[in-house]
Amino acid sequence: MSLFDKIFGKKKPEKPSQLEKIERALNCKFPKRFHEFIQENKGKEIILELPDENYRILSSIRSEEEVSDLYEQVDYLSKDMKTHQALESGKTKLPFARNLSGDQHKYLFFEGEDGKEFGEQVFFTDMDSLIGQIEITKSIKFLDSTLKKRNETQIIIDCKPQFIQEIFENFELPNPISYWQKSFGFSSRENKENLPDGFSVQQHAINYQFENPKENIAKFEMQSAFAKGEILFFTSSAYEIDNPNLKGSIDYNVEYRTFYFKLFSIIDALMKSKEIAMAQGIINEDAFLDLIDVKQLFQVTKQHFKSIDTKEV
Repeated sequence: MSLFDKIFGKKKPEKPSQLEKIERALNCKFPKRFHEFIQENKGKEIILELPDENYRILSSIRSEEEVSDLYEQVDYLSKDMKTHQALESGKTKLPFARNLSGDQHKYLFFEGEDGKEFGEQVFFTDMDSLIGQIEITKSIKFLDSTLKKRNETQIIIDCKPQFIQEIFENFELPNPISYWQKSFGFSSRENKENLPDGFSVQQHAINYQFENPKENIAKFEMQSAFAKGEILFFTSSAYEIDNPNLKGSIDYNVEYRTFYFKLFSIIDALMKSKEIAMAQGIINEDAFLDLIDVKQLFQVTKQHFKSIDTKEV
């Protein structure tokens, strides 16, 4: 023992955090800012308010006590996701939050390579289905959110963007969604009905079934209407969802599984509508953005498909 240790006592090694224990067990690392986020809110129940519903940070991340519920244990869920038929990608998943309604099979997770620190991109999945995963980073404000409510035992974080500009900024359609080429339509006329300024969207879905079921896709058609003063204008655009397992959720209008697939299609449709309306001289950018209330956008997304069809190819 050194003279320093004899005088001041040997320093005890720091006890690893719950995240560090999980990382050692799975040979991977949560994003650095997520570590800071959990440390900042240590000991509290953490609720995340997202566009579709509320989620809670998993107990095995928050609690120092042993967690008996397997569906709250990151290491169990990560291994389960690795073998899940619709989630196999060669990458490791680190689930960190679970929804609060129904059977609670919806999860948020990070994804990355073993032995490395994962990125901050947030993914969504429903483990009780075969819908796979979709990145939702562009539709939320998670680690950067400043809208928080605290009490002695809980912190509630509003992760929903407040303005449509935040959503439009640097937006790109995530896999497995892509724009259906040359599907965009536009028309305008006088607002004879004196409709108030605003927007609405009707959603339609077509399932395409191929001889090989693994090639099945879905097509979402977004028909949007906008009122601005004396003008009404209408747009339509379609989106291919390259997901052979989405049909059941579409046919039975299981909104909570299709929500983010629909949301991103609607966002892209709104962006394309903005560009064409501006090009036609109907509206300027600020006026268009004023038409889109974010809360309404999320409520519109939760509406059922207006029509659903199946076509064999």
